Amino acid sequence: MSLPDTINHPRAFENSPAADYDGVFDWGWTRGCLWNPSVTPTDWDGVIERNGYFIVFETKNPGAPIKDGQWYALKSAHALGVVTIMTIYGKAVPQDGFIWRPGALMTTPESGEAWAGIEQARRLVSEWSSAVNSLSRPDPVSRISLLTDKMAHALREMRKVPDDQDKYSQALANIMIRDLGPVERSFLFATACKACPDVVFEKMVFSQGGPPPMGDV
Repeated sequence: MSLPDTINHPRAFENSPAADYDGVFDWGWTRGCLWNPSVTPTDWDGVIERNGYFIVFETKNPGAPIKDGQWYALKSAHALGVVTIMTIYGKAVPQDGFIWRPGALMTTPESGEAWAGIEQARRLVSEWSSAVNSLSRPDPVSRISLLTDKMAHALREMRKVPDDQDKYSQALANIMIRDLGPVERSFLFATACKACPDVVFEKMVFSQGGPPPMGDV
């Protein structure tokens, strides 16, 4: 097979053809089009969409690292709040990997919920399918409005009971962790800090990813 010079690892490419492989995409024509000449396209090995929610699969051979650029792209997609990321080590048969549902913190390629074995991989994908199949398409405007109301209520309660500030700051942190994607969380976190500068939210809100905002999405 004659491969373009944009394929960094031609032998590995030939040994791991994509599902429904229909040829090589030579993206060399994009050179000089982007803001930085060192930036090159990446690929995701599988994407499924249902009702405006996505699950992205990224597969690697066991022990192979996820490169920085690809990791940043996965994190940015996950930060939209509607994307589940699942890494899979083992090309022919899934061996193990990690999964990040919306709302989880993606700090490193090993920071997600660990899984092992094809049966658990199948269960995780089935859970995602069941969760998103019954959801309506996300409405960002109404979602932000609802969560802003929740946060405003928590802030009002905090002002009423200064002696129990920890209780209400924890309640607010729980709302932000449970109900928000990372982008919304950052926006409302900034709003909360401005409204109550004497309350320390950051450690509580960002130290743990907490449960996903919508079940197993």
